[in-house]
Amino acid sequence: MADLDRLASLEHKIKERPKLVFGKSIDFGNGIGQEFFALKDIRNWLMHFTSTYETFVVDNMTIHGLADNSRFEALGGEDAVRALQTAEGTIAEIIRLREIPTQNIPYHLQSWLGRIPV
Repeated sequence: MADLDRLASLEHKIKERPKLVFGKSIDFGNGIGQEFFALKDIRNWLMHFTSTYETFVVDNMTIHGLADNSRFEALGGEDAVRALQTAEGTIAEIIRLREIPTQNIPYHLQSWLGRIPV
């Protein structure tokens, strides 16, 4: 309830809630935990960009305060696939914390992702 009152960040929730619910935490220094925070950092950079405060002049037009979109421009299709895999892997890790046997995780993911296990 305190998290709701103070509008806890995603970082706080993903770090603290598994400990509260399962008594275990995701390892954020390696593997999927590290990938999750790298993805979160990219997302935050894209959503909360800052202007460079540079000026661009062409003919009789002047633009002040350009946004740096280089990170967006550098993204490709493989980044979209990696983001999806990271999101799915994070959910799988939370399911694993419930001590679900590894071979059963795809079946539990079905209710989250709608993907039928093969």
